[in-house]
Amino acid sequence: MRLKKIRALVISLLSGFIAINLFESIVDYRYLAVFFSSANESFLVYFLYNSVVSFFILLVALSYALIKYWIQNEKLKRVLLEEKLSTEMAFLKSKINPHFLFNVLNSFYAKSLKHDVPELADGIAKLAELMRYMVYETNEDKVPLEKEIHHLKNFIQVYQLRIADEDEVYINFKIKGDVKDVDISPMLLIPFVENAIKHGIDPKTKSLINISLEVEENKLCFKVTNTIHQGISGLKDESSGFGLDNLKKRLSILYPNTHTLEANEDKGHFISLLKLQLDERPL
Repeated sequence: MRLKKIRALVISLLSGFIAINLFESIVDYRYLAVFFSSANESFLVYFLYNSVVSFFILLVALSYALIKYWIQNEKLKRVLLEEKLSTEMAFLKSKINPHFLFNVLNSFYAKSLKHDVPELADGIAKLAELMRYMVYETNEDKVPLEKEIHHLKNFIQVYQLRIADEDEVYINFKIKGDVKDVDISPMLLIPFVENAIKHGIDPKTKSLINISLEVEENKLCFKVTNTIHQGISGLKDESSGFGLDNLKKRLSILYPNTHTLEANEDKGHFISLLKLQLDERPL
């Protein structure tokens, strides 16, 4: 198909070139020769002369166009090379920074054990696990559901370290069904928990978050219920929050026609419910 287009273009250019030169030669031979030429020259001479001149002009124009294109192409190559180097540097930094932070967390972990603060040591270890999962495990399209659940538990435990003993803040997480041998897109469930913590916890008043995860016949039912405080109503379409619209878009891409998402309020509680078909791990 491409060869046919090139052939058609070449034929069109040649036809145009010949037609223009024929027209110019006819005009020269019939109307201008008597004024500018004393010799009785044939029509063929005029045609060849005009063809040579036209070809020279066309050659100069094509050379200029090719040189201009080459210069622009070289500039584009330079820009792309600079962007590539910048991207590689940013990627290198993204690899260095987590490694540095892991070393710092390991140092804090060792010091907390040395000073006999086991609760702090456990929190640091959980935080390191959170970071390691987000940096290294989420590069895959799918991860084992067990890993995603473990990540959720670590996230909840790290947050609970911020809660004072006297605060009436309760977070419950119940799991039912067989969560083995099934995969899920990474970081898909945690936004529900983050939202519930952000909008459903007020240390000054009693706050309750109930999280339930059930798997039956490779179908996931994930439900998060949180207390509503001061008119806050859960998932908001804000640039600073996760946003219900963003969640819907992500689910529509990852699980088209295999999920349902509900979000509503009921008796002072915000309820978000996700149902989707999990991917069974191949044997």
